[in-house]
Amino acid sequence: MTLAKLVSLTTGEGFPPRFKAGKKPTNAQIATIKHTLEEAKNTLLKKARSDEIMDQFLLLSGGMRLPRDLDGESAAKSYMIALSGFSSFAIMQSVLLIIRGKVEGFNKTFMPTAPELAAFCEHIEKTEWLKIDTVERLLRAGEEEQNDVLIPEAREDKPACDHKTTTASENKTTKHETERQVSRPQKKCAFNEAG
Repeated sequence: MTLAKLVSLTTGEGFPPRFKAGKKPTNAQIATIKHTLEEAKNTLLKKARSDEIMDQFLLLSGGMRLPRDLDGESAAKSYMIALSGFSSFAIMQSVLLIIRGKVEGFNKTFMPTAPELAAFCEHIEKTEWLKIDTVERLLRAGEEEQNDVLIPEAREDKPACDHKTTTASENKTTKHETERQVSRPQKKCAFNEAG
């Protein structure tokens, strides 16, 4: 099951989870999404065992032809070497998509080579990790927004303009700097009033 399906099933929203403008997810929805993310991470971290790789090889060889110059035993060994270290999820997902003919660039008659399948598994894993990262960033951004509203920033009351006093030939002059951009309302400054 892909992360998109997991999120879709648990939130009823799809990927990434979207909420109507001005509506924030409830604590229950956030908890469900976090739980789903943990499940997705665990799924991607679970590396395929050799028997799982062999099962996927047999599925491919049952549904597609081996190229003439390859024998089944050497192809199986190549797949074992190329796919070791990938998650069960990525291997199963890639085989499913290839058998269904849903992957551009793969021959629909002949089995992919071991390096081709390994590259596609890597692509699937990276895509799923990117989805997880995106949802986590959205959740963090939502939490930071809530914290900004709930906890006011501790700021010193400083005027929005700076004044520098310098001495030039024993005459005191004051330099007024207003180039700085300020995100909070400016307090009135005596130099702004006088000018």
